[in-house]
Amino acid sequence: MTDFDELLEELKQKRDELRLQMHLASKEIKDEWEDLEEKMEDFAGKAKKFSDDAKLKETGTGIGEALEAGCWGVGIARYSNYMDINSLEEADAMDPADFERRVEKSRQILRSGGPHYVIDEPSELIDVVADVNARLACGERP
Repeated sequence: MTDFDELLEELKQKRDELRLQMHLASKEIKDEWEDLEEKMEDFAGKAKKFSDDAKLKETGTGIGEALEAGCWGVGIARYSNYMDINSLEEADAMDPADFERRVEKSRQILRSGGPHYVIDEPSELIDVVADVNARLACGERP
């Protein structure tokens, strides 16, 4: 066998190995994708159930409306009217200590309305949804 033939055989073997690796990788990716889709569908169902039973409000009046409607009440402190901030730019330019005082004041006012939850950021809703679903599973209602 010539050097050329050996090189060709080596390349064919490498090609076959890579083809197998690509096949295995695509199977693994497909499995991960299917798992992710299943989790997304599960979360979407839970989020739908949550949105049917919860009201997100930024004022005490809004929280009262949610509670009167028999819904889970959630106040979002950093984006409530009680922050007295009109834009994200205004919030960014604010002294951090003043901003934190306003957040704490907003939390206190929202809590006084009796919501089930007071959170700072919308990103915290994932934990609220999980907790509400656990409470619902135990038969608890708002």
